[in-house]
Amino acid sequence: MNVVRKTSLAVSSLILGLYLYVYVLNGIMRIPIPYMRNYGENTILVSSWALATGRGLYRWSEFTSVPVIISPYAPIGYLLFAVLIKVWGITYAPGRLIMFVAMLGCAGMIIAISLRMGMNKIPSVVSGLLFLATYPVTLWSAMYRMDFLALLFELIAVFLLLRPGNSIWRSAAFVITAVLAGYTKQHNFMLVVGALLGLILFGDRAKRKHLIFLGAAYAVTAVVVLAVIEIVTHGSFHRFVISSFRSLAYWRTQLDETIKMLKDPITSCIIILGIIGVSLDKKYRWVATSIIFGFVIAIRLVLIRGGSINYYFEPLAACCIGVAALSNHIEYYVKNRDWQTVILCGCLSLCVIGSGYLRKAYEHLYWPWQYVDVYRYNSKPSYIIKRLKSLCPPGGLILADFSDRPLFADCVPVMSDPYLLTLMAEDGKWDPSLVVKALREKRVAVVLLREKLSYPEPMLFLPKEVAQAVVENYEQVPITSMFSIYVPKKDQTSGAK
Repeated sequence: MNVVRKTSLAVSSLILGLYLYVYVLNGIMRIPIPYMRNYGENTILVSSWALATGRGLYRWSEFTSVPVIISPYAPIGYLLFAVLIKVWGITYAPGRLIMFVAMLGCAGMIIAISLRMGMNKIPSVVSGLLFLATYPVTLWSAMYRMDFLALLFELIAVFLLLRPGNSIWRSAAFVITAVLAGYTKQHNFMLVVGALLGLILFGDRAKRKHLIFLGAAYAVTAVVVLAVIEIVTHGSFHRFVISSFRSLAYWRTQLDETIKMLKDPITSCIIILGIIGVSLDKKYRWVATSIIFGFVIAIRLVLIRGGSINYYFEPLAACCIGVAALSNHIEYYVKNRDWQTVILCGCLSLCVIGSGYLRKAYEHLYWPWQYVDVYRYNSKPSYIIKRLKSLCPPGGLILADFSDRPLFADCVPVMSDPYLLTLMAEDGKWDPSLVVKALREKRVAVVLLREKLSYPEPMLFLPKEVAQAVVENYEQVPITSMFSIYVPKKDQTSGAK
């Protein structure tokens, strides 16, 4: 092996080793954080807790009584998290660990798909690692969310779609994994549908009938499963998962997160180079279809009020495969193998050094001997939880905008997802009068707010009527915390006696 090639491989391997060390290490250190890292983790924890404690999912009766439990996602993630709560209790750690492993599995499946498409090993490995380096993925790593598990199912389905032959078992596995993706998170169909459309339109004509059959089988199975869930839940599944999002402020100004993503140079380069890569060869047109279809659907979903950049995971995964296709073309333009290696290793190293994750990771870098101390620190019950336990009896009601805090205090949150319920109240899809009544009757032991109580100004996490009821019937407890605690006002008549 040439000295230049050896040196480039050694340097890139060193940088890659540091990158993976920081990546995995910081993912591990995020797992034991006891409270939510992102709004959404708490709402999923509460819904999973409701399922684990027998309250169930998608029950309209649970939506018209206190506590108000809303479950806006497909059931598989909730079922998994409910099992984890049964085994380990109310904690984020097991779910985050599974999602972190699923994220690494997604990178592995991108590598496997690239290899299945006939790409060389180095470009294929680059495609998987670049997926980990994108801004949305690094931002959402090790979160208590369903996204990476759903994406893993979807990538497995695409991999099975590319396998040669028409085996009945492989076809069944494709349909099962594709349906699992959609029922882990209802929006995870973009890659599968885009790949099917692309392969039917631009792929081998001899396989076209089989692909149409697979598409039909996938659609029929998904519809049958939907019908069964609708029957079991008496139509509540549709109300919670589909109707609650249908008119939640589409096309309002929700571009901030997308602009942040595009400002990240690595993510922007991956999108541009991925599109170029799939444009150079006809056999990659199905990837181009997945990219276009994925971005069209994802942009619409992100523009929902409350939408976020996690909807870009699927088209970004397709773009990473496109980058591998572009890298694979280097051998046609650069004949010298040493220079091929230098170019590929140099590009990988630049991407690793420049990735937003690595920049952020150095700010919070823990070394192996610090694991125990950090874990012990994160495991300590916070001051606010101690105060909640002193003010609210076990099983009592707490109205909290961060709805996981009541669970850690052995109490019950009044609203599982205050943000979504506030939006639904604004759109006339939910009547908050039952919560207002509970507050006026002082059945709610404590009100815990991170957001400033700004009535009569509108709030993000409380409907206007609920905020008014808090102001009229509750008084603030002086505490030293970023949270504010309110307890029922004392009855003046009893005070006079």
